[in-house]
Amino acid sequence: MRNLLERVTQFVRRWPVLAAFAVYCVVTAVLGRHVLAHPSSTIVHDAGDPLLTAALLHWNAWVVPLTHAWWQFPIFYPTADALAFSEHLLGLSVVAAPIEWLLRDPLAAANIVTLLTYPLCGVAVLLLVRRLTGSLAAAFLAGLAFAFSPYRAAQMSHLQMLAAFWAPLALLGLHGYLESGRKWWLAVYGVAWLLQTLANLYSLYFFSALVGLWVLWFVVAARRWPALRDITVATLLAAVPLAPALAPYVAVHARHGFARSAEEAQTFSADLTGLLCASPETALWGWLNVGCRPEGALFPGAALLVLVALAIVSLRRARTADAPASALRFVRTLVALVGAIGGVAAVSVALVGPWHLDLGFVRASASGIDKPLLIFVGAGLVLTLLSRTAIAAARRQSVAGFYLLGALVMWLFALGPTVTFMGTPRRVSGPFQLLFLLPGGDGLRAPARFWLMTTLCLAVVAGIAASELLARRSRRGAVLVTLVLALGLLSDGWATIPAAPAPAAFPDHAALRGQTVLQLPAGTLEDLAPQFLAVAGGWRSVNGYSGYEPRFYEALRQGARFEVDGLFQPFRERGDLFVIVHADQPRLRALVERQPGAVCIGDRNGILQYRLPRRPPAARVPAKAAPVRIAGVTASCPVDVMSAIDGTLDTRWVCGPQRGTEWFQADLGAAADSVTAVRYMLGESYRWFPRALVIETSLDGQAWEAAWDGDVVAPTIEGSLMEPLTAPATMRFAPRRARYVRLRQTGKDSDVNWALAELAVLAGRDDQFAKAR
Repeated sequence: MRNLLERVTQFVRRWPVLAAFAVYCVVTAVLGRHVLAHPSSTIVHDAGDPLLTAALLHWNAWVVPLTHAWWQFPIFYPTADALAFSEHLLGLSVVAAPIEWLLRDPLAAANIVTLLTYPLCGVAVLLLVRRLTGSLAAAFLAGLAFAFSPYRAAQMSHLQMLAAFWAPLALLGLHGYLESGRKWWLAVYGVAWLLQTLANLYSLYFFSALVGLWVLWFVVAARRWPALRDITVATLLAAVPLAPALAPYVAVHARHGFARSAEEAQTFSADLTGLLCASPETALWGWLNVGCRPEGALFPGAALLVLVALAIVSLRRARTADAPASALRFVRTLVALVGAIGGVAAVSVALVGPWHLDLGFVRASASGIDKPLLIFVGAGLVLTLLSRTAIAAARRQSVAGFYLLGALVMWLFALGPTVTFMGTPRRVSGPFQLLFLLPGGDGLRAPARFWLMTTLCLAVVAGIAASELLARRSRRGAVLVTLVLALGLLSDGWATIPAAPAPAAFPDHAALRGQTVLQLPAGTLEDLAPQFLAVAGGWRSVNGYSGYEPRFYEALRQGARFEVDGLFQPFRERGDLFVIVHADQPRLRALVERQPGAVCIGDRNGILQYRLPRRPPAARVPAKAAPVRIAGVTASCPVDVMSAIDGTLDTRWVCGPQRGTEWFQADLGAAADSVTAVRYMLGESYRWFPRALVIETSLDGQAWEAAWDGDVVAPTIEGSLMEPLTAPATMRFAPRRARYVRLRQTGKDSDVNWALAELAVLAGRDDQFAKAR
């Protein structure tokens, strides 16, 4: 035993970083033991987002990145450039692709890469903190604090959030350059910054914000202008490779009208009290659930907070004894007084409700908690920044002071567009609002993810505090303190990594290669399984699950929900369609089996595989058919009826919910010859298409002749595939003479309204035909 301990000690002394990496790997193996027991037949945490990331990593490994073929991720077929609907994870594929090439197993590779992010994050922070402190033990603790933090337990299913190991290396490059002046450190920074951005596109905003703050603290404040020039050049050079990786996102999102709303960003923002919300995955703190919101489990851990508190105490001790200027003392006193008033007002409203005080010469009132709470919190932040400790830390360019400030600023961004307190938005704007002004800022869906940078900053602060704590101890005492702190940090974030079963295979994969495959039902979380199988198996999937979805997919979803025959037609026009249905879904089985030419070609483990042969296109609209001027419109819902013919998609006529009795009538002003189709555009209202539609025509508005009767799923899918921004649907019928055209919505769906953004009646004859759009 003594010899073994001596050998371990020698190994640690000779290869300290490798030894730390080994320890991180052992901890990870214990946490991920369920995954490691069956790496090829399970997936980390759940069969949701991890299946998407597994498919992306497999795709990156076998298709040349940034080529046209690479952007054609085989989901949401036949939509082009589907890879731009989600993150591509290229910065992680630097690590993942060699593992995939070696194992040739996409599930095992994805599982191993996910688990590897833990030791890689630990070692990256270790290298950074060792550079800052010179203490290996403190750096080891900082690595534990980051790699196994409670926040990472809450992000197990988001591989791009776990893959944050490039960010500490970028900061290492910046510190190394500033301390040594050697420009090769800037290469370390630039490459790491680029890879972190390519691993997680959110990093382009939240990590770049931290880097910008770093430059202000260490470079601009010290007037190191040559360093500012060099860092700027390095950043610009690192950003050059981003152009081919990001430009298609801009084009594809514009083509499809993709954007995140402020409301969506608000949903995924952290609560002000989210610091008291821990992931239920954590063994020790899972019961702590104050202020919990989606993505908002921000509890940093008790051991980490102790180390951060020690760092703050150390900063206070290091401040100079110089008395502050009288003006500064006055400002602090005034801010403290204002903050105290706001705090008292907020507490009084919370306890007794709104109040009003009028003593003649003194008038005061508090009608809500929002304003006084903002005053209280704002005053507290201002006092913190104006404190002697903060000012002294800024003058000294304290490393611990910077990372404390970084943690605070990143937390403020995590609060989202509007500050939320105890689950209620308080009408107080947060700094995240500024990001909406930046290009692509409207695509940020989860502001709470800024907390990842706070976690990194706090881990660095913890390492600095640990180095000072250990420096005052004997060797034996330092070892004991290190062990105690390591156990505390691991206990805070201890969370066993679950393993979910891998998707069940389809009956005959060989028959599907190179084909188009649709699994029913569509438009649910179950889409992740056929999507992964398609990418791994080499076929095209109509199903898809990603950060965005094309507009045709809503019609497909509803077509499957209401068992509409037309949902297959747009895909059968493009070739044979293979359909997968589970045997325990008799209604969907009946839907498939009643399609012309349907043949069951596989039946295994309760999964049925059908082949639907290619069919000719549906009825076509004459190529020279043109819109007829509409003189007037009436409708069952008379409000905003003219919005349907005002020439813009920005307005719309809305009626609903769909009860089967809604109608909309167009008057052409005079009888028109060869009226042959109705085309309506939905635009942003693409979800509000009619569930069933009857189109009738009349010469006098009294006697009506049927023109179209049935579902509109097929024309809605086809139109959205061809023109995703306008989302048109064209219903063609036999040419006839008509003055009035009436649309009757006969379906029933209490979940949605019926909308018309723009309506057109088409007339004209032509022997040449063009496919209906």
